[in-house]
Amino acid sequence: MNRESSILVWCDQVALDILREGIPGIEIIDCRGFEQYSVESILKGEEIEKELSFGRESTDGNEVYCFVIFDGLKNELIGRTVSFIKKAVWRRWIFATTTENNLSWKLRDLQKELIEEHNYFETRGDKSD
Repeated sequence: MNRESSILVWCDQVALDILREGIPGIEIIDCRGFEQYSVESILKGEEIEKELSFGRESTDGNEVYCFVIFDGLKNELIGRTVSFIKKAVWRRWIFATTTENNLSWKLRDLQKELIEEHNYFETRGDKSD
């Protein structure tokens, strides 16, 4: 699969605007409203329709997070980008990368899994943000 480097972002419009301005040369994809579609469909820009009303609250009562999912970026660039995002936009972020496995997942299922992993590591004291 030959895709260009891109970043899926699920956050508010202010954060999206800051990231689009501060991260040139990489496609920033607003994935709000596409929770029912696979990560791969969103990345490919397939004929999908955005849900007009989307909730930022998780279905299991967890605190609201913003998500960044990297696709096709080298580790060094991911590290620099994560640092930039954390400094430029104060939000509770969860970062991930695409894998051959999670490309087929619906975005909402991947978000749920990422929240569970995040909470697991926070309770262990291995805070990642």
